[in-house]
Amino acid sequence: MESAPLIPQLQQLQQYEFWLKFFRSCSLSESESAEYARVFDLNLMTPNLLGDLTPDILKELGITLMGNVMKIMKRAKDLIEYEERVQNQQALYPQQPQQPETITHLATISVQNEVVSKSIQKQVQKVETPEKEQSAKRKHNNGNNNSNNNNEELVTKAQKVPQQQP
Repeated sequence: MESAPLIPQLQQLQQYEFWLKFFRSCSLSESESAEYARVFDLNLMTPNLLGDLTPDILKELGITLMGNVMKIMKRAKDLIEYEERVQNQQALYPQQPQQPETITHLATISVQNEVVSKSIQKQVQKVETPEKEQSAKRKHNNGNNNSNNNNEELVTKAQKVPQQQP
């Protein structure tokens, strides 16, 4: 027995989930929401058909309670109006298209990063160089001071040593 393709199964599940959420948002009971979602799914009703719903179509699909028909129609109208507002807003304030990440674009970013990295390294070297020079001078001066101190100690010791007379 051959299994059905996965994509139609996923699409069918998504439609069922859409309708289940839709009917729940109509303040219908959980059992009514699940039953109506199953009916819409079995009748291949897609979300883009929401604007085409009429009370007659709902009755033909088995939804006969007038309160439920009115709740569904009101919610459908609200969703359609919301969708229109969103589309109008997007038309008034279009988003800037995102630049696709082409190989050229990525290469340009890589080169820019390398230039910035080298610039930062040069700045760090400039900061480190005076510190290294000062450190080397201190070591040199300490070395000279030590040799001066050693010479002074030798002179002091030589003065303390009594000289022998011939």
